[in-house]
Amino acid sequence: MLDKVYGMTRKEVQQFLDKQVEGVLGDWQLKEKTVSFVTDWGSNMMKAGDSLKEMLGNYVGSVNCLQHLISNGLKDFAKNESLASVISKAKEVVQYVTGHCAPRAIYDEKKKELHGTALIKAGATRFGSNVLAMESVERNEKVLRATVGSAEYDAYIQKQSKAADKAAAVKIKGLINDTSSTLFSDTKWAVDTLAPFQSAIKEVEGDTAKLSDAYYTLQVLNKHVKKIKAVQGSLVHVLEDDDTPVQTQLLALDFVNSGFDEAWEQRTKQACTDMVVAAAILDPRYKHKIDSMPPEDLTRGEAFIEKLAGRMFGQEGQIKATAQLMLYKNDPDKIGAKATAVAATLTGGGLTVSPVMFWKDISHSCAELSKVARMLLFIPPASATSERVFSAVGRVWDCSRSRMTSTRVRKLLFIYFNSKALSRDGAVRDAEDFAKYQEWLDSIIEDEEQQQQQQQQQGEGEEQQQG
Repeated sequence: MLDKVYGMTRKEVQQFLDKQVEGVLGDWQLKEKTVSFVTDWGSNMMKAGDSLKEMLGNYVGSVNCLQHLISNGLKDFAKNESLASVISKAKEVVQYVTGHCAPRAIYDEKKKELHGTALIKAGATRFGSNVLAMESVERNEKVLRATVGSAEYDAYIQKQSKAADKAAAVKIKGLINDTSSTLFSDTKWAVDTLAPFQSAIKEVEGDTAKLSDAYYTLQVLNKHVKKIKAVQGSLVHVLEDDDTPVQTQLLALDFVNSGFDEAWEQRTKQACTDMVVAAAILDPRYKHKIDSMPPEDLTRGEAFIEKLAGRMFGQEGQIKATAQLMLYKNDPDKIGAKATAVAATLTGGGLTVSPVMFWKDISHSCAELSKVARMLLFIPPASATSERVFSAVGRVWDCSRSRMTSTRVRKLLFIYFNSKALSRDGAVRDAEDFAKYQEWLDSIIEDEEQQQQQQQQQGEGEEQQQG
């Protein structure tokens, strides 16, 4: 974009981005605290992340946003004409019913009668929202059939004075209620195929998601892809009593033979880096799964941990961290972990503290490995959290509130996001904690009021001097 608008070379664009990132981190005094850079899959941003290694002492590596990877994977799948046609039909139905007053009113009435739900429009930027749109069509089959099959909808068709408008209304009725239409069976197949990817996007976008979650999310999706390939790869596997229309079965066969699994495999190889595997090894929530890790993943993950420890603590610290890692894997009670926490790591459930707190609690007995683990487990797998900040800024600092100072905006955002964090289960543990939080909130508001008064007094003083 910059090279086209300003005539810059690619090298100059890269240098510009590097300088901007370094400047922001310097202004916010984050150079010593930054350990990773989470970005999308743009080549310039990926290179900018790599260049941070030279300017940041604690930098461990860049992370390519997993949400973007899964969305791009879904876009790869949609290049198949069969799947693209299903998505297009579902979106067309949703857009027509929700975008025209009479059909929408009829749908709302039938929705109440049949206990349906709202139709969801696909977003313009998030491809995963297409899955949500198809889910809403599949879920509301009865409501949609009742809508276009009603006398009110027939009357609506007859009222259309323009031939194009009448043809559009008739087309939607045919898509939904025509006996030859396979809209709902096709949509069900598409949802069954793609829904796990949308669920994964939602999981990794969460505020509490960790880099280690990326590894096991990819493992789950890889198994799903293999299952699709095995079950849908041949019509021989379709049961004789299966009532799925042949047209839908052929559509599924065409999709499976499109090479979608090979495209997905290439993307997962890009995302499953050594750092991601290392985080998965050190997350106590997944400790019981270490033995089932592919040997090659375990080897490269452990090598990354040892290399990072050597960079942070030198050769002596690297040796200590390696020994502590062996104890963590084989005999965690010898590294100072509490008995309840050890039991939780062995079964994969019941861990009552966060992974970061698990390592903080035993930092006195395995300082080197604890610091490595906390550094990796602080890294999120996606850039969604920062993108939510941009969205919040747009809502708070819009055209009608453009005169607000940047200080006030920062405080409003600080209150907004920390209020959400404190409202989570277990965040505010008792009345004393809540009282401290309320006292802090009151002080923020009081400081803001004092600042406004000072600014007002200063403005009045300047006006008097000018007069």
